[in-house]
Amino acid sequence: MATAESPGTQALPGHGDEGGGQARIEIPTVAAVVVTRNPGSWLERALGSLRSQDYPSVAALVVDAASEEDPSDRIAGALPEAFVRRVRHSGFAAAANEALYTVRNATFLLICHDDVVLDPGVVRLMLEEA
Repeated sequence: MATAESPGTQALPGHGDEGGGQARIEIPTVAAVVVTRNPGSWLERALGSLRSQDYPSVAALVVDAASEEDPSDRIAGALPEAFVRRVRHSGFAAAANEALYTVRNATFLLICHDDVVLDPGVVRLMLEEA
């Protein structure tokens, strides 16, 4: 997964170029934003589906919209590389907007609820269609 320091694109080793060195392939970073509020037992499965993506440059941000109990430990257990931002407002739209203000250096955003379980190739397929 990508990290907070990830640029808008990441360089992956490619096949040799004419200069004798290795060509690099630039791929866009995707910020996967999960909005949660008082998440149920499905949270870990949803976060695990982000970890299993076959696309190499996905950074995860979980925006907690005023849960009664702090879900940070659960998030860290399921997806340790995820960033967590807790906000005081409880609506999905407000939390998603918070993500728009928070995310930097990502080429694409994927925003979803905390009960969405993605197939492993979803991010790659969406970018192929973009």
